[in-house]
Amino acid sequence: MKVLKFGGTSVGSAESIRAVTDIIGSQSDQVVAVFSAMSGTTDRLEEALLKASGGDSSYSSVLDEIEHRHLSEAGKLLNATDLSEFSHNISGLIMRLRNILEGIFRIGEVTRRSSDMVLSYGELMSLELMHAVLSERLDNVSLADSREMIFTRILNGDERLDYHTSEEAIIRTLPRDKRVVVMAGFIATSAKGYPSTLGRGGSDFSAAVIASAAGASSLEIWTDVSGIYTASPAIAEDAFPIGKLSYAEAQEICHFGAKVLYPLAIQPVMLKQIPILIKNTFAPDDKGTLISKGSSGNGGAVKAVTSIDNICLVSLTGGGMAGVVGIASRLFMALAKHNINAILITQASSEQSICIAINQKDGERACEAIDGEFESEIDAGRVRPALLEKGFSIVAIVGEGMKYSVGVSGQAFSALGRNGVNIHAIAQGSSELNISVVVRGSDVRKAVNSIHQEFFSAVNKVINIFLAGTGNVGSALVEQILKRAGYFVSEYKTEFRIIGIANSRKMLVRSEGISGPEWKSLVMESGRSTDLEVFKEEMFSLNLPNTIFV
Repeated sequence: MKVLKFGGTSVGSAESIRAVTDIIGSQSDQVVAVFSAMSGTTDRLEEALLKASGGDSSYSSVLDEIEHRHLSEAGKLLNATDLSEFSHNISGLIMRLRNILEGIFRIGEVTRRSSDMVLSYGELMSLELMHAVLSERLDNVSLADSREMIFTRILNGDERLDYHTSEEAIIRTLPRDKRVVVMAGFIATSAKGYPSTLGRGGSDFSAAVIASAAGASSLEIWTDVSGIYTASPAIAEDAFPIGKLSYAEAQEICHFGAKVLYPLAIQPVMLKQIPILIKNTFAPDDKGTLISKGSSGNGGAVKAVTSIDNICLVSLTGGGMAGVVGIASRLFMALAKHNINAILITQASSEQSICIAINQKDGERACEAIDGEFESEIDAGRVRPALLEKGFSIVAIVGEGMKYSVGVSGQAFSALGRNGVNIHAIAQGSSELNISVVVRGSDVRKAVNSIHQEFFSAVNKVINIFLAGTGNVGSALVEQILKRAGYFVSEYKTEFRIIGIANSRKMLVRSEGISGPEWKSLVMESGRSTDLEVFKEEMFSLNLPNTIFV
């Protein structure tokens, strides 16, 4: 048996649903297919919740749009008879959803329980459509209800997966005599019997729990990218898919920014040694990323460079902290009482300062909690009030091979230093699996690209050039760069990219680069009036690594 989970983009249109059908139909093993809501549907349901609880009756229009989208895509996929039945089922779901939201509208309040109930309808509607489409095209297709198999219980005030109860229910309930079993992810049932969810990323989690409990041969996560990349392609243009990762590496990468796989989904299958394969629904022949036991053993010490934005630093300092037992414990207990998570922690060996990185939205609350806990020490002057600094990002370097390699951190810090990126905090665990640094949010793109180019030698190093002056000398330089571009790439794996050109009349700045034999005409036709101060400001605002100003 295989468990295949399809994300929102994979079921977001008639075209993508046809691709999903082909993927499932090509499987030789029994398949349990777990589906997310159509892309964007959960966001629209959250919008409807917000409108209804705020007394805005236009929540009804949002439901109309959701219903229309599902019917529209179904009309491109189903025959007349199946479409009629699907339309009836969707209308029933929308009617029940409308009744729930009307109650929220009248009360003017939304609870966690009613929120879970409303958000679950995205998966229910997607499941109706996928069951109808697959039943029409494939034989021996069965519908299973995840609410009868996935259970949650209250832990620290939140609904969390009850793995033991869920495992027993999956073993007891999951059909074993059907070629294809379809079910929804994300939605569950609480221990007290009311609807609950596993939160964002819950469909991955649902699929992993099912794969673990059922003893699946593999868990496949089908999404809109061809695996886990060496860095976010939105930040590093030269990032590429990683062929193999260990479970530990994947957990670190997914925790630090990669949205391809929900980090909690790795644990259930890791315990049973079930491999995970990340695949692209829209490019099924691409190799993807395999996550399995042990070291990936596929190249360098560093496997990926990732980042988290919107971070703030909160520091507790004071000479009265040195040698005092329990300071750190009290600090973290104060944060825990206010449900604030510490993402990164550093402490000086002098014991006179502790610095934590947390989500920026929690910064003020964290300071209030810490100041309240250490009120007496602050009044006595032994400890200073908590210091809050905003506008940071965390850049993480991940790879199991780092523990066997000397100088990885020095190499990374050197790359950052050459590009003028200042490090504000550093954290590295004894496992040497992750080196994390805190940098200014404005430097994160430069930091990621600098480190990525440093460690992935197969990737061309990019030199970004800004040139002011295109007279005889300046023009000759541009012509040389363009003419010799192929030589430097092939011989030195270095790409010279002209980002900005300014002459006495026009200036042009393009982050993707200016190239081609008609570069002069391009500058004159597409450029703006020259202002060298603005030209320099744009160069600094792009903040690209390996930048040269000529």
